[in-house]
Amino acid sequence: MGTGEAFSEERANTSILLSSKEGVSVLLDCGFSACQNFWRYSRSLPSAQELLDAVYVSHFHADHFFGLPALLVRMWEEGRRKPLTIISQRGLKEKFSELMELAYPGFLEKFSFRIRLKEVRHSLTFKGLRVRLCELRHAAKNFAVRIDDVDGKGFVYTGDGKLTGSCRGFFEGADAVACECFTLDETLDYHSSLEEILEFFGSLSAPPKLLALVHVSRRQDTSKLRKYAERKRMVKMKVVFPKDFDVYRL
Repeated sequence: MGTGEAFSEERANTSILLSSKEGVSVLLDCGFSACQNFWRYSRSLPSAQELLDAVYVSHFHADHFFGLPALLVRMWEEGRRKPLTIISQRGLKEKFSELMELAYPGFLEKFSFRIRLKEVRHSLTFKGLRVRLCELRHAAKNFAVRIDDVDGKGFVYTGDGKLTGSCRGFFEGADAVACECFTLDETLDYHSSLEEILEFFGSLSAPPKLLALVHVSRRQDTSKLRKYAERKRMVKMKVVFPKDFDVYRL
């Protein structure tokens, strides 16, 4: 739905709609500019207000979390009845209540559908999908999420955060990874560079078939990143820089 960083005027906040072949749809992150793209995508679908089964929130920064009130209130306006599950780390219930009360006071009591808040430490099963979390280093506590379906297809979304050696096994054998890639080669405390990302995934014994790089800094020339990745020639992986609304099938 979106591939941009927090303050890009050209791309929506990074947000991914994951749909399983069993018909389960999960939105991964929902920042303040992401829900507009979700509405553009879903408006042509029948019962668009019922599309989502769950939303996963990687961390509580505004560009990953603050779109939720608008998303939920529009669902209510359009008559949603199906329960919606929101999944995140510990602290979700408190943060969500604070956010909703600030954005739309009193609306939690008006909703015509149930909202289930799931605070997860490590893993859970949701409608046949195995959901696992792994903490990455970021200014706010951020958890990457891995979702595997019944056929063993695995997808990982990093949210924000710097890749660390302790999470290597979390990525092994995934079919696709959507990874934040803030810079080309600049070393930052809380974001990963393309140089670091290619080194990390290239060293895995079972790297992903598809590596989609998102959340690129608005000050960064994406064409330079693409050329750098092409020069590295990661034979085991297809490396892409998606645009908003791009679709990939595993």
